[in-house]
Amino acid sequence: MEIREKRDALTIENALLAGAQISSANLSGSVMEDVNLSASIIENCNLSQCSVMGGNMSDAVFKGVNLSNARIEGAQLSGMTINGVSVAQLFAAYQAQKAAKHREKAA
Repeated sequence: MEIREKRDALTIENALLAGAQISSANLSGSVMEDVNLSASIIENCNLSQCSVMGGNMSDAVFKGVNLSNARIEGAQLSGMTINGVSVAQLFAAYQAQKAAKHREKAA
C-alpha cells in the first residue's frame, strides 16, 4: 500500500507496520499504540510531540535525530547503546556517582 502527497490526518489501528518505509512525513502529534515498527525505515520525518506506547522498535537505529526533551519511560533497554556506549553501563556509572555524592554528604 502506498500513500503519497496526502495532507489529511492518518489513523492507523491494529496494523502490522514492520518493514514500513516512511519518508519526509509530518507525524507530529501522532499517537501510536502497540505498533510494530521493527525493521522499518523512518527518515526525514517530524515526530515532535509524538507518543509511542507499547511499541516494538527492537533493533532500531536512530541516526542524526533531534531527541531534545525526549523521554523514555518504562522501556526494555537491554542491549541499547548511545554513541556506542551501553546504556546499562551509563546507568551503572550514574548510580555509582550518585552514591558517592550521597556518601560525601553523609560524612
